[in-house]
Amino acid sequence: MVNVARGELLDTGAVVNELRTGRLRIAMDVTDPEPLPADHPLWNLPGALITPHVAAFSDAFPAMSMNFLRGQLQRYVRGDDLHNVVHTIQAAREPGKRAGDRVGGEVLSGMPVAQM
Repeated sequence: MVNVARGELLDTGAVVNELRTGRLRIAMDVTDPEPLPADHPLWNLPGALITPHVAAFSDAFPAMSMNFLRGQLQRYVRGDDLHNVVHTIQAAREPGKRAGDRVGGEVLSGMPVAQM
């Protein structure tokens, strides 16, 4: 398993338990809690790799980000679907509807996320 999103997306206790059984291996750039306390078991469990919350950044990040943003803007201007849109719960409850569609006079919201 790899988590480079948000630490709280995973149940840290369950991760520790599964690592102890040997059924799981994990690489984590984010943890819950963060920062991870010095005495936390994740630091020493076999099968766990903890990195210092830097997964998104490399020499390629600025160019990739600008290319993605440029592409999103071009898609928006053309009226095309945006890439990597996370639909809200409201949008998910409306079959066949997407972020930007009108429902009951309101525009459904959605949050575009960066492509990594």
